[in-house]
Amino acid sequence: KIRYSEHFAGSALAIIRATEKMGLEGIVSKRADSHYSSGPSNTWLKAKYSAPIPA
Repeated sequence: KIRYSEHFAGSALAIIRATEKMGLEGIVSKRADSHYSSGPSNTWLKAKYSAPIPA
């Protein structure tokens, strides 16, 4: 299943807080010039949240 998401620009902390408010489990960071390929990649990195970021 592929889901398109909008591009986020800003500080890492602001992006993390915004995605936490959306109820997302984490973020995927990718190089702007990378292409999709199945399986692990060093140009697409997934990070799941383990605990809320304190305000």
